[in-house]
Amino acid sequence: MRWLRGSLLACAFVIIPARVVSADAPGPTDFESVVVDVTADGADGVPDTFSIKVEGVDSFLWLNVDPGSTATIPGYDAEPYLRIDADCSVWQNRLSWSAWYNEDRYGDVVRPDFVDPDATPEWEQIDDDCSVAWHDHRIHWMESSPPIGAEPGDVVISSLVPFTVDDVDVAVRVESTLLPAPSARPSIAGLILGMAAVAAVLVFGGRRLAAASMWLGAVSLVALIVGVVTYATTPADTGPNPRWWVLPLGALIGGAAGVAFERSGRWFWANGALLVSGVVLSVWVWDRRTGLWRALIPSPWPGAVDRVVTAGAAVVAVAAIAGALAVLISPGVVRSDR
Repeated sequence: MRWLRGSLLACAFVIIPARVVSADAPGPTDFESVVVDVTADGADGVPDTFSIKVEGVDSFLWLNVDPGSTATIPGYDAEPYLRIDADCSVWQNRLSWSAWYNEDRYGDVVRPDFVDPDATPEWEQIDDDCSVAWHDHRIHWMESSPPIGAEPGDVVISSLVPFTVDDVDVAVRVESTLLPAPSARPSIAGLILGMAAVAAVLVFGGRRLAAASMWLGAVSLVALIVGVVTYATTPADTGPNPRWWVLPLGALIGGAAGVAFERSGRWFWANGALLVSGVVLSVWVWDRRTGLWRALIPSPWPGAVDRVVTAGAAVVAVAAIAGALAVLISPGVVRSDR
C-alpha cells in the first residue's frame, strides 16, 4: 500500500498549501450590490479625483484616488481604519475592529483583545497603488439565506458608507438586490457531458486506466483555464484564492502522470495518480459548489459556462475516485483491460 500512502501525501501537498489566503475572497451570491449615488459636503461638490465601485458582485467596496490625492476611511465605530496617502501608499490601522471584522464575509471572527477604537492608530502599510478594497458589511446581506418574505427584485439593503477624499467628506450609497435563482439547465448539461465522458472511457477505452487519466486531464485543463482567468481578472485587493487554479493544475499533473505510469507498465502507480487527481479535482468542485445554485458568480465567464464546467468536473472526479478505489478491491481489473 505504499503507493496509496504516497497518493494521500500528494493530495495533502497540493491541497493544504492552497488553503492559505489573506482574506475572504469573493464567492457566489444571490445578491447584487451597486453604487446608486455619491454625495459630498461643501459647495464644491464631489471631488473628481477618485472613483469607487463594488467588486466581487456584493462583497467589496473598491476606492481608487489619483496620485497626489488622499483618502481616509473610518471603521464601523468611526475609528481610523484605512487611509491612502498622496504618495499612493495604503495603510490599515491594526487596532481597528473593522480591520479584523472585515476579514470574513459574515463577520465570523474573534475580536482580538488589543483592538481599541480610542487608541492611537498603529498603521501598517498594505499596498502602494493608490487603491484599496475592503469587505464592507454594510453593502451586502449578512446571512446565507435571504430575508424572510423577500422576493427576487427586492432591495434588501440601502446603506450610506462615509469616507473622506482630499479633506472633503463624501458618502456613497449602495443598494443590494435579491436576484432570482439561476436556471438548472447548465448544471444538468454539465452532468450529462461528464457522464458521456465516463461512458466513453468504459465503452471505447481499450486501455481504460490510460483513457480515464487522459479524460480527467482534459477536464482538469478546462477547469485550470477557468480558474486562471478568474484569478487573473479578480482585483488583487479582494484576495483572489489561489485554489481556483492550483487545484486543477494539480489534477492535470496527476492525469498526465497517470498516462505516463500506465504506458510504462506501472499500473498501480498509474492508479494512484488517478486517485490523487480525482480527489484534488473533487476538492475544486466542492469549493465551487454554491455557484451551481447561487444567482451570480464573481467571474468573467458567463454563469452558464461556469456551471457546466463545475458539474461536468464533479462527475469525472467522482468516477475517477471510484475507478481507482475499485482497483484496490480487484487489482486484476487493471491488467484485464489491456
